[in-house]
Amino acid sequence: MFSRELIQYTESTFKEQNIEVLDQDDGEMHRDVVCITAQVATQQGRYLARLLSRLAAKEELEKKLAKLRAERSSLPEGPKGKDTNNAGEIESIVKQLNKSSKIGPFHYSHQGSLAYIGLDKAIADLPFLNANVPSLPWFASGGVATFLFWRTAYLSSLFSLRDRMLMISDWLKVKLFGRDVSHQSRN
Repeated sequence: MFSRELIQYTESTFKEQNIEVLDQDDGEMHRDVVCITAQVATQQGRYLARLLSRLAAKEELEKKLAKLRAERSSLPEGPKGKDTNNAGEIESIVKQLNKSSKIGPFHYSHQGSLAYIGLDKAIADLPFLNANVPSLPWFASGGVATFLFWRTAYLSSLFSLRDRMLMISDWLKVKLFGRDVSHQSRN
């Protein structure tokens, strides 16, 4: 979801290079379509990992609680028996179980949008302070500096140093020798 200014910037950049902009039948671009992106998938994956981790921890706590209660029931009544033994530990585990049972639903937090628009240019809509507060200002930018920021953000999302180096070398090869278009069909 990009701001109107960035869409206009992209359209003007495309018109300068004689690139046709796709429109709807009524002539309006799809400006309000929210796409499922890697940003959403990443947040969902992290949520699912936390959820599964909590469920595994909950099972372990339930086993530990059952064991402590079984030990406590076998103890005799008295000053050193059921009344004092394991009571604090059982209470602590019950609190942990109650906390782990409270699992909220997934909520998507939009962290901004970056898009490469070709010709070594990119556009960006980024939150200034907090992405979840719609009243706060957003930073909108386009051009070569944004393209360099996009490349930096892309590299930071890669996992290994090897992948980062391969990506940089690919970008350098394309810059020096151009893209290999010999295998593309020409219509």
